[in-house]
Amino acid sequence: MTDRPNEGRGPCGESASKLKMDAEKIKQVIGKVRKGVFDAIAAVLPKEFCQHAGTMKKECLMALRSLLDDEIKRTDENMAEAQKAHERHEKKQG
Repeated sequence: MTDRPNEGRGPCGESASKLKMDAEKIKQVIGKVRKGVFDAIAAVLPKEFCQHAGTMKKECLMALRSLLDDEIKRTDENMAEAQKAHERHEKKQG
């Protein structure tokens, strides 16, 4: 017998597999609710508005992606410079 009777269990003693199943069910229900709410809102808005709003969202996401891509590029460059600095330091020490 183990010293930890609730090891691998949730706060109320549920098994990890039951918690995972419950989480999946919750995600499914939330997805259905979200789709229902979205459909209800979209149904009352003009079609052109929904198209423009979707396009605007995509443009904003692409703008964010370009910022992230640029920051990733600069991070790579900084890492390369740091590596060179380490190599120069090791040469001086060696």
